[in-house]
Amino acid sequence: MNEWLIVSLIFVAVSGTLFVLLQRSSARRQRLEERLRSGKVTEIAENPELILGELTPAIAEQVPLTEKGRTDLHRVLTDAGFYRPTAVMEYVALRTVLLLVPLVGAAVFALFVEPARIPVVALVGLILALLGYSFPRIFLDYLARTRTRQIERGLPVALDLITLGLSAGLTILASLRRVAIELKKAYPILAYELEIVQQQAELRSLEHALQQLSDRVRVPEIRNLALILVHSERLGTDIGTTLLEFATAYRTTLKQRAEAQANKASFWMTFPTVLCLWISAAIILVGPMYYEFWNRRTQAQDLLKGRMDRLNQGKVKAKQGTAKAPATGGGP
Repeated sequence: MNEWLIVSLIFVAVSGTLFVLLQRSSARRQRLEERLRSGKVTEIAENPELILGELTPAIAEQVPLTEKGRTDLHRVLTDAGFYRPTAVMEYVALRTVLLLVPLVGAAVFALFVEPARIPVVALVGLILALLGYSFPRIFLDYLARTRTRQIERGLPVALDLITLGLSAGLTILASLRRVAIELKKAYPILAYELEIVQQQAELRSLEHALQQLSDRVRVPEIRNLALILVHSERLGTDIGTTLLEFATAYRTTLKQRAEAQANKASFWMTFPTVLCLWISAAIILVGPMYYEFWNRRTQAQDLLKGRMDRLNQGKVKAKQGTAKAPATGGGP
């Protein structure tokens, strides 16, 4: 029974994988043939390929979202760096698949097991479904926090480089372009954001680009930087001096945050330290007493057992003597 089940599952998995690959390859071939027939070798704007192909919209509709939930999800996806217009739909579709696949798999698997094991299979499927539903959001929050932290770490360096470029005679857009190139290896996320700012500023205006940056990256220093640059451009003040003062103040803020985290770390390290010391102290202090107590207990049990054995032997001998006495004294 188990062998047939394993063979069936392997057949379903291989068949499903081959079907998906063939479908994706055929769809890609059809798109290429349509482009060749139309005579367009390159397209300026091509629709991005969805994570689950053409089934993504249909799968995403299986779990409807409220307007507030969609807005919050879009905000978190933006913080994590997913700027595609279809990011919300792809996320919902992926989470729906991770939710339904364990439930369907558990239901199919329950048909081939013994009735006594069905509750265990159902419980495992439910746990996997809950993990599949919650893990994408947890991972997304982790990506958002990591991305925000990397932007905060690279911002002082970017400010110094922008100030250096302005002092060398470059414009603010040229400085942003140069800084984005220089920061690609050390801080690629911040470099990517600066490239977006530079492109939006060329298309529309620097104020609009900085406003979009403050909306994408929810870091208070980014919003302050946008306000400083906008006011400096409007009033015609020296941007280099303003950025230098802002970078110095921001470094002081980062230093204070690092000191606060260090203080918190020393506080939280108290608990594992005390726990480890308590375990070792308990072993050193209580161990000898426990060993002595166990040794004395074993000796007392052996002594008591020996006395009980001798007492039982005495009782047996006394019974044997009593039984022999009438037999010897009962003659004429």
